[in-house]
Amino acid sequence: MSYPIKKTSGIKEPFNEQKLRRSLLRSGTPDRVIESVVERVYTERPATTQKLHELVLSALSSITPPVAARYNLKRALMELGPAGYPFERFVACIFERWGYETQVGQIVAGACVEHEVDVIALKQKKHAIVECKFHNRPGLKTDVKVTLYIQARFEDIYQAWKHDPSHRLEVHEAWIATNTAFTSQALAYAHCKNLKLLGWSYPQRDNLAHLIDKFGLHPITSIPTLSYAQKRILIGQGLIMCHDAKSHRNALRKAGIPESEIDTFIEQAEAICKLKNHNDI
Repeated sequence: MSYPIKKTSGIKEPFNEQKLRRSLLRSGTPDRVIESVVERVYTERPATTQKLHELVLSALSSITPPVAARYNLKRALMELGPAGYPFERFVACIFERWGYETQVGQIVAGACVEHEVDVIALKQKKHAIVECKFHNRPGLKTDVKVTLYIQARFEDIYQAWKHDPSHRLEVHEAWIATNTAFTSQALAYAHCKNLKLLGWSYPQRDNLAHLIDKFGLHPITSIPTLSYAQKRILIGQGLIMCHDAKSHRNALRKAGIPESEIDTFIEQAEAICKLKNHNDI
């Protein structure tokens, strides 16, 4: 039996059990655990979607921490902030798995002015500039002003490249990557100008959520046992991806993880990347 629950927008709507089940399945949650979590939700009846998320995350953390981390993925991306640089590194990792060589935070000359480009990606004869729009609160979307802005920057850079003999046979394209969604106007303008978009659930295939699972690129902020302060320390030490935990033992020590627990922590971080995904559900 459903009950009303308040969204982050303040609007109340009926609790959607099937939506919760799908998100748990995509996170790799075993069937028996799903039934247990759903039963607990109906028993405790959290009043807001935030409380619902906290309840589900707590229940998963006590049973299967790697699955809890996968379930917490969208919020974990938001915890890469407040600054956008860690997200830029995160996006660069995705392009690297696509076979690109990447550079982050580069100054590129345009025909008129210089531009600081979040990510430059190069693969064979293809050059891409990538603008990363990071949001640290749910409900925020990347709007048409961003697409207008990146198109203008791309055109200026492209004009400079066009007169460079080494670029005349290259393919050039512009991307916008965000950890949330795009407005309908942003989508319409991007389609018109052939801008490439990468968002949490856009495009339908090879969107951000799908690629994270496909490549095992989970942020270190996914791990639910870390405090906010520990996450800030690890990111400050350059540990952004779960799969890099093994090579950042000193960062783990600085974050206050006891020496006796570091190997277990690394195993947990690596396990998150290896869970079977259910993106086709």
